[in-house]
Amino acid sequence: MNDELTGTLVMVHPDLKGDPICKQGNVGIVTTESLENDYVCVSFRTGEQGYYTHDVLLALRRPSTIYAEILRNATVLATPDFKQLLRVSLLVDSGLNRDRRAAMELALGNQVVRDYIMLPLTQTIKIKQYTPLYQ
Repeated sequence: MNDELTGTLVMVHPDLKGDPICKQGNVGIVTTESLENDYVCVSFRTGEQGYYTHDVLLALRRPSTIYAEILRNATVLATPDFKQLLRVSLLVDSGLNRDRRAAMELALGNQVVRDYIMLPLTQTIKIKQYTPLYQ
């Protein structure tokens, strides 16, 4: 068990196929996780819980990274996407879970925004493959 992720806001990938509780695109909070068994238990506002592998969950990038990417690509972004990204980056930067949740929910409807502000959970925390000491 690793408590590093407990309390982290995550989004179930919107394109996930075969989710038994149909929570694709929903935001939840990590309650438990196991690197060894490759699962994360996510609790949703509805009271439901689902078990997911690390690679089907999305988490927020760091606010400074989001903002830097927006500025770097300001001239190639469509104006509506740019405005949405600035709004979302302010929400992420606030540090409040309700604002971060709102940012993730805004990103759900816009693939460009989602790609700028979110990464797979595996990349976000740089999970290393579990390898047993003895084989």
